[in-house]
Amino acid sequence: MEFIIGNLPFSQAEKLDDTLYYQGHLEKYGDLSILSEGYIFDPQFQNIPHYCSVGLKEKDASGIYNIFCYHARTKELIFKNDKRGTLPVYTYRKGQEFLFSNNVWKIVEIVQNNTGIRLAGLKEQLCHITELSPTLTLFENIFRQESATLFIYKQGNIFRKRYWNFTYTPEGSLKPETAIEELDASLKSYFSFIHRENGEKIMGFGNSGGLDSRLIAHYALQEKIPTEAFIIARLKPHGILKATSPYISEKIARLYDFNSRIIEYSSDKLKEHFLLDIRNAPFTSSQIFINPYTKLNFFDYEMTGEPGGIIYMPPACNSNIPEDLLKHANYFLGFRKFSLPSVRTFFRNSFLHLKIPFDVQANEGFTGLKHSVYSKIILSYDPKEFTEHLASSLNELGGENNVERWVRIHDNITTKYAYNGGYESVSGLYRSYYLYYPCFYEKMQYYPLEFFHERKLAKAFIWKINPDLGKIANQNLQMPYPTSRLYKLYKALEMGLRGRGLNYDYMLHSPEYKKLAKDILERDNPLFYSVVNKQLISGHPFLYTFAGTTLIKLKLLTDIFYYKEWDLLKNDRFQLANW
Repeated sequence: MEFIIGNLPFSQAEKLDDTLYYQGHLEKYGDLSILSEGYIFDPQFQNIPHYCSVGLKEKDASGIYNIFCYHARTKELIFKNDKRGTLPVYTYRKGQEFLFSNNVWKIVEIVQNNTGIRLAGLKEQLCHITELSPTLTLFENIFRQESATLFIYKQGNIFRKRYWNFTYTPEGSLKPETAIEELDASLKSYFSFIHRENGEKIMGFGNSGGLDSRLIAHYALQEKIPTEAFIIARLKPHGILKATSPYISEKIARLYDFNSRIIEYSSDKLKEHFLLDIRNAPFTSSQIFINPYTKLNFFDYEMTGEPGGIIYMPPACNSNIPEDLLKHANYFLGFRKFSLPSVRTFFRNSFLHLKIPFDVQANEGFTGLKHSVYSKIILSYDPKEFTEHLASSLNELGGENNVERWVRIHDNITTKYAYNGGYESVSGLYRSYYLYYPCFYEKMQYYPLEFFHERKLAKAFIWKINPDLGKIANQNLQMPYPTSRLYKLYKALEMGLRGRGLNYDYMLHSPEYKKLAKDILERDNPLFYSVVNKQLISGHPFLYTFAGTTLIKLKLLTDIFYYKEWDLLKNDRFQLANW
């Protein structure tokens, strides 16, 4: 359900009182008027209305939600979101004026004369998965609302605070067996709750063959939830054998006896897919080939996984040196690894596939990141500026150790726009539940660091819930238990013959994509071309890379803003899901 609410008048708004205006599905319960999305999963509270009536301000609740609660008697508006700020909500702030919405374009259209494109933000987003700030967006005066926020507006006065922050307090005496039993019970309860909430409606999920797919399949089918799965992939990249991701996903589907469809990459309706992406996931990397919304019409709601992996901490968490984490986050977020000349990329990929040791994060050397084509394509390009901004953001987020720092980075920067596992532009169309939050997330603060080393807890968990799952290889065809060097080499060769199937670079050379990219780039836009070298980018090989699709997306996005073409995004089929 899309909403907008605030103290700034706008066209077609309804009134809450003399100073507050809104659009959206408002529910009334006596003196309370509630505008919300998401759900409460907490034994203290029956649902969102119950939470509002017995302690929205005073008590914290588990779940995924954005809640606006207006008290007619006290004329007080309260906003609260969950601990992770899982569902994005945006806020316009200028002086005492404010607007909140889960569709940023609603705000942009209303305040178009009081906002603009932040050129520093545009440059940053061109070169990274997202901006390197917890709250900044591409638009001036429009912010991503922080997680764990309590906001109160009463009689023209605004009160705002954060009520929670992730802290890591491991329990050294906690045994893996105990943690697994508790997590298993929690996930069973969670999937049972989801089943009750949705009845016999069909749950959909992306079955890529990884850990998330296995857990969703296990608990959904154990709970007897009607389930349909899918994978967006290339079935046979090399024309003979199935790619590993579809191959493994079929094994999981056979084990649990559910239907798993393979949706191949397509160049159909590319501009529509760009527009859907810009509308529903504007501040993250391009999802143009993984959001085929017209083909995902066989389920009613969705369960999504985890992008980036909090279930296995990065090696930098083993150190307590903040600089190690900065280096990891900088590499994880950056597009320089996707923007190297083709020969250097070939050698990097070959080293990775053949497991030849080299430093993927190194700046120097033949395969070093300093060779990124961004130094030519982006005007006044200086990666040190990005590193300094990221370092400033990490200092702002704080943390007493690298686990604490990483989870805060993960929540507030690396996945702040990727709550649906990196498929936000299409997953936003469905009521979506999140596998690891709140169940795993609220327990992991107590897990000793050794639980995360080499995915120790994750592997043991899979073996515990279903040993047959542990006998299915991962997406790289390697087994979770020790195997011989000869076996690993054999599987590495097989992997080379199969491919992962998740690479859509070949689609970027299709006539449809090339024409669309050319048409978008040829349109004049002084905003965009104050940051990007217009002469050099035209026809550059970089356009036909993953990072290049994000450049095209951002060019179209800035065109929509520059030419005020808001109607391009007003498609009923792009509406965010109702809760």
